[in-house]
Amino acid sequence: MNKKLKVTAIIGLAAMVLGGATMVIGYFGNHGKLDSIILNQGFKIQKIEKKTRNITAFKDLKISSNDVDLQVVQGSKFKLTTSLDQTDTFKVTQKDGQLQIDSTNSVTRHGLSFSNSQRKIIVTVPHDTKLENIKIKTFDGTISLKNITATKRVEINQTDGGVILKNVNLSDLNVVNKDSGTRVEGGQISNATFKNIDGNFLAIGTTFTGTNKITLDDGEVYLNELKQNLEISADVNDGSIAHNGKAVGNDNQDSDSSHGIIGASQENKLAVQVADGSISISDTKKDEDY
Repeated sequence: MNKKLKVTAIIGLAAMVLGGATMVIGYFGNHGKLDSIILNQGFKIQKIEKKTRNITAFKDLKISSNDVDLQVVQGSKFKLTTSLDQTDTFKVTQKDGQLQIDSTNSVTRHGLSFSNSQRKIIVTVPHDTKLENIKIKTFDGTISLKNITATKRVEINQTDGGVILKNVNLSDLNVVNKDSGTRVEGGQISNATFKNIDGNFLAIGTTFTGTNKITLDDGEVYLNELKQNLEISADVNDGSIAHNGKAVGNDNQDSDSSHGIIGASQENKLAVQVADGSISISDTKKDEDY
């Protein structure tokens, strides 16, 4: 067989293999039978293992992970529930009031994975529990905190997955979110810094107290139905600012930058800075809330 025929044969074989894998994914995925297919020194079908792990009470939470959705929620007791691939590396450590979780999906780092079952880590804390420090760093997975209170430092570092904060009470909060959006719904946020790199920011019905800042490199900011007694300072380098549908900002036709102040408060301030995008502030809920 000459060189051109060999190349053609290899390409054809590769196309057949990928085509077969696609058929398997389509069939089993639609019938709910496939957990994951992994291309890593050959195709392998893996199963997602669901486990409930016993943990004791803790005040500090630290999580490091990749390719997994993280949820921290309220419940009846302290509990750790996982849905992970058999190949994942997972470690839980409890010491001196801290719960530390380290989870790594090594397959997607060194191979190709097609999955129908989403990896999840769910940390449940009792309804009357107030955490102190939370530190979460993850890649390629959504971070969701719901009905959680933390009285000290909260740090969230997320790449390519999204951050959702719903009905939380957090102070001294620092969120860095890359290549995905941030959604804050209800709750109370105090002395917070949000930085979105290439992603939108949405806040609905949230109370901001103290000094807060939202910074976007490229994206849209929607602030809807925020609680009163708040002063919002809005700045856009290349874009627009609107309050209840009306333009706010400079009238300089030679400049794309805009600045506006909405509301007044000596105690509670929110600075919003967008390099390339827009800021929309509404006293009521809007369509983008849903």
